[in-house]
Amino acid sequence: MHDASYMDFQAKILSFNTELSNYLHSIVQSANEYLQDKFNQKITIRFNYIPSSYDAFIEGSRTKRNRKTIPPKIILSVDLLHGIAHAPAINLGRPQSFLNEAKLTAIALSIRFAIIDAKYLPDASKILVFDDLLVSLDMGNRDIVLEIILNEFPAYQVILMTHDRMFFELAKHKAKSIASDNWLYYEMYESIKDGIL
Repeated sequence: MHDASYMDFQAKILSFNTELSNYLHSIVQSANEYLQDKFNQKITIRFNYIPSSYDAFIEGSRTKRNRKTIPPKIILSVDLLHGIAHAPAINLGRPQSFLNEAKLTAIALSIRFAIIDAKYLPDASKILVFDDLLVSLDMGNRDIVLEIILNEFPAYQVILMTHDRMFFELAKHKAKSIASDNWLYYEMYESIKDGIL
């Protein structure tokens, strides 16, 4: 325990926990803004961060250690907001039991968009790929997501893939009206020619 490499690793675990906790805190506000301002949802999210540990004390002991590296846990909490001023929010203990798939998708997208806004790796490639991600959303919410993508992330190369013809046409129309001629559109079909797929 007094070895330099042991102490160095403990310091790195502490630094990792601090950095990740701060990062999670930085994206919560942005994610909640997306949820409320863009998706018009009356919900907020919070992250409960349980830090990673290395060789921690066994619970209930001050001398015995577990000799394990325990990964961190990030627990997502969702609160339902009232329309009444100063009314406390209601915590949804199991959001997946109370929220439909469209609201869960809005939460996931809000978190993802907040991560993009945080630009943790400023030199990383600016590419967004969506592969039938919006299939659980109705057309109104798909329209919101397209507006966010086209208006909030103009510096990114965006690749949208879908099997849904209506969504393809909606995305094409939206891109032409907002991003003009900066988009390319491809349709791919499976066919058999001369016995070859």
